[in-house]
Amino acid sequence: MTDPPIGAAGLDPNELSYYRLTESWNGKFWRRTNGSGAPAGAVCLDLGCGVGALTTDLVRLGAERAIGIDPDADRIRVARLAARAFHRDLADRVEYRAAMIQQLEGQAAFDMVVSRDTFEHIHDLPQVLREVARLLRPAGRFYVGFGPLYRSPFGDHGLLGLRLPWVHLFVAPTPDAPRFDSWPSRRRLDLLDRELNGLTLNEIEAIVERSPLQVESLRVNVSDHPGMRLLSLARRIPVLCDFVTVNVYAVLRQASRDLEAEAEVAAAAPRLTSSPVRRPHPGLGP
Repeated sequence: MTDPPIGAAGLDPNELSYYRLTESWNGKFWRRTNGSGAPAGAVCLDLGCGVGALTTDLVRLGAERAIGIDPDADRIRVARLAARAFHRDLADRVEYRAAMIQQLEGQAAFDMVVSRDTFEHIHDLPQVLREVARLLRPAGRFYVGFGPLYRSPFGDHGLLGLRLPWVHLFVAPTPDAPRFDSWPSRRRLDLLDRELNGLTLNEIEAIVERSPLQVESLRVNVSDHPGMRLLSLARRIPVLCDFVTVNVYAVLRQASRDLEAEAEVAAAAPRLTSSPVRRPHPGLGP
């Protein structure tokens, strides 16, 4: 695809470059979650959509409509401009909102929810999972991929400006841990506190376990890079596991009731041989 003139698109060179970079990640996201895009005619939500490349891909792959939400209004601006400039034929089926998921109204509104590189930034993950469960239809799926996790080699996401693996853990073992406020800088440390939750894989799994959702599939360190294979081997050593778990790709679904078991319980319950006497409400008469 030939890009329109930057001025015509309304994007500066850095915004255009970043949009194209995130667009190139779409295929990788679907491969790593074992997904193939949205079911035909589906209504989808992209949680933490950033500049919106995955949101547009949902419609391109079959969704009837997709909504992307992100609390960063500037990224939503880029998403809207990019959709109009590069996907004009799909733009009327894509909507972007500068919003948190808690602000979306209704229940069972979406057939599918996706989230890429967002979970490691969410501070109130239990509430967000409850909101996903509220908005997801009973047969729907939640496709999620994220990383790097905080204790992994570059888990600070470059926010501290440190270029050596695991060095950020000496500065801040967790994002909110006590540390020297002056190094590398107060601004960088504040950004770390604001942007990352520092959760480990075990902590995330425990949060999911207590949520209305359940895991259908989950894989870690999903990559063809030789270095990732070495890290995966190191995960066999329990004491190292948190420090070598880099990314997570999972599919979640509504925690369904066991209808067959419920039917068996109902069949075994004692049955009334006659209808119960209906007592009139006081003052309403017979």
